[in-house]
Amino acid sequence: MERGDTSNMSILRVVSSLVVIAALVGASCVEVNPDYQPPDGSVSQSCTPGQRRCWGQTAQVCGGGGTFINDRICPGGSTCERGFCFPTGPACKIESGCAGSVVCTLFVKPDGSGLGNYCADPVGNLGPAKLCSANKQCQSGICLTRQNFSFCYTPCIKSKDCKSGRCYEVVMTITGVQASVKSCTP
Repeated sequence: MERGDTSNMSILRVVSSLVVIAALVGASCVEVNPDYQPPDGSVSQSCTPGQRRCWGQTAQVCGGGGTFINDRICPGGSTCERGFCFPTGPACKIESGCAGSVVCTLFVKPDGSGLGNYCADPVGNLGPAKLCSANKQCQSGICLTRQNFSFCYTPCIKSKDCKSGRCYEVVMTITGVQASVKSCTP
């Protein structure tokens, strides 16, 4: 054998060895870890549409694609249980029904029988009936749409309960529970 043939054979052996090692390493990393949950709350396993769960303080629901999606970030002063945000503060009927810096906002009632207003920590900075584009902007944590504009949910019984605007009935869905409620509009 010539010297060039020997070095070609050595290179071929090294490359062959590397291919075998790579195949062995790759084969050992293909098993799915069923306990792994990515830090962003997305799912590493499939779920049944409509199934609910909590990811920290975020209520999630399983969508049609078989993966969990965020449904609502539970405000401070509430807990996430069984995929729903439940209030820990007292019930309220209008914004002024809460003391201090807490706000009156919608939750699934603790017994699961529908929606009710309860005092909770504010979520965003926008106050009662202010124009918004996302839930996280509103103190109530709820940006609702009526006709062609969106505004922060503010509970009311009559228009006199609203600092500005009027009190209207709207249909709301909070963490999968739907009810007709009243809110101040801008």
